[in-house]
Amino acid sequence: MVVQYVLEYHFGISKKDVRVFQPDFDDLLVPPKALTDSFPAVGVKGGTRAALAAFDEMVKAIKDIDENDVPLSLSHVAPVSDILRHTAVFAPVPHVPGLPSCAAYLPAIDVILQYEQSPRWPEDLAAIQKLKLAFLETIAQRLKRKGAASHVAIALDEDASVIEDNCSLELITPSGFAIRARIYCQVEEILLKRLVAPKGKNWTIPEDYSVSKDEAKKALALHQRRFVHGPQHHNAIAATQHRTPSYGFTARLVKRWLAAHLLLPFVPEETVELLCAYIYLCPGAFGVPATGQTGFARVVRLLKEWDYRESPLHVPLYTAAGAEPGKAVIFPQDKKEKVDALFKEKLGEAGWVISTEKDPAGNVFGSVLGPKASIPARIRQVAAATWQYLSSGMDGENLAVKDVFAHPLDDYDFVIHLKPPIHPRYYQNIQFDPLAWSKGEDGDTSVSHVGELTAPKVEFDPAKMLFDDLKRTYVDTALFFFDPYGGTVIAGTFNPHVKEDRTFRALAGYSSMPMKNVDIKKPSVTLNTRAVLAEIERLGTGMVKKIVFSK
Repeated sequence: MVVQYVLEYHFGISKKDVRVFQPDFDDLLVPPKALTDSFPAVGVKGGTRAALAAFDEMVKAIKDIDENDVPLSLSHVAPVSDILRHTAVFAPVPHVPGLPSCAAYLPAIDVILQYEQSPRWPEDLAAIQKLKLAFLETIAQRLKRKGAASHVAIALDEDASVIEDNCSLELITPSGFAIRARIYCQVEEILLKRLVAPKGKNWTIPEDYSVSKDEAKKALALHQRRFVHGPQHHNAIAATQHRTPSYGFTARLVKRWLAAHLLLPFVPEETVELLCAYIYLCPGAFGVPATGQTGFARVVRLLKEWDYRESPLHVPLYTAAGAEPGKAVIFPQDKKEKVDALFKEKLGEAGWVISTEKDPAGNVFGSVLGPKASIPARIRQVAAATWQYLSSGMDGENLAVKDVFAHPLDDYDFVIHLKPPIHPRYYQNIQFDPLAWSKGEDGDTSVSHVGELTAPKVEFDPAKMLFDDLKRTYVDTALFFFDPYGGTVIAGTFNPHVKEDRTFRALAGYSSMPMKNVDIKKPSVTLNTRAVLAEIERLGTGMVKKIVFSK
């Protein structure tokens, strides 16, 4: 290390007396050596640079498609992936045949295809979705025929309505990277706004759509988030990374930290990036962080001290365009007043409000609330404990970086343990066990190479799917916590109101059992926790190793 050499050369401080923490932080953001060593054997390269090259090749291949095949010309291809803006926790990993199941996860690079405006787009939302499908199918066939993709598939979004964007093209490039493309049609936004406009100012929703006005509002919000705010956010964050190269490392560490403490599923990753951008654009007296580790510590301190119930965060993300690197950026006063006025209107909703010039309400990418705003409070508590450990560890010279990302499980009502060898993202786990690379559960090698028998599945993550199923099934019964980066536990707490004794009634919405020694005329019931956990174990058959009930 240069610093160690300078200290020894100029001040006589021995290298053994200088402790460097950077390698310990770096290790949290790289896949295990067993995975990266497999790349040269099959002739592929991993990393962001290789992913950018794959993206450029894909764009060129799509633009080379004959105009006679697609009736409209492609005007723009916009990246909207954290991989391409250098804020993904892990550098992208290409598809490598023969990897064990614990490393079979294939991340997708999201892009948006924008075709020219034309009166040939139908003024019917359902018809637009069908036309998108036809476009994507044609693109898939041409790319496959030209050898520009080794695998192509059309993916339909689950539970999507007929009026919202519901299809995408998933392809794997010859270099092994997965790219997921969607088509942006400007006519969609116009038609959706007509559906949600007040009565008398719009057409009524056609009966064949079978959707309500609330569903139309949801479709409009999805369209704006995916096709308008998404690309704008991507470009602004990429510019921030370009001006201050340590920003990306900070964002990656903060995402890793929130995930390790089982809280990232409650915080949109774009919101995390805005939070980190605030530290770089409005650094205050400390100045712009020079390293990602310093930026991480500043974000933790901000989360510890920020009273989110009293004031929003104003992030001048778009004002920063063209600003001098290293200088503080001022949020426009007129827009700040608008944000403050909106915040006062919603003062009772004690969640995060992180606003930008284009999103004054700070909810485009989703809110950070949780039941009774419990998630922001929990994040603040974790940040306070982390800051205390960082401060005491640095002062006492006994800081163990991995302990900053270690999460205790004692305070949860139950903990669901998953089987590591069949978890496609287990290689990202902080406590990754190399034995899982070659062995299945209890030494069973039959599951170690399941993924090589079928075509590669883009973003196939059964652990995350189980987590989502549990959230949906037990939305009123329990709150679940999970680390999406290879986490092997799903922790949960029961809703205290559901656990209270109450008079029996039919269709209560949760599994209950009768109380003992109660009035027969007014029987009381309470939550049957054992039955709920038995149901969860049955839902997770094949993935769940055990469930520990602590309360």
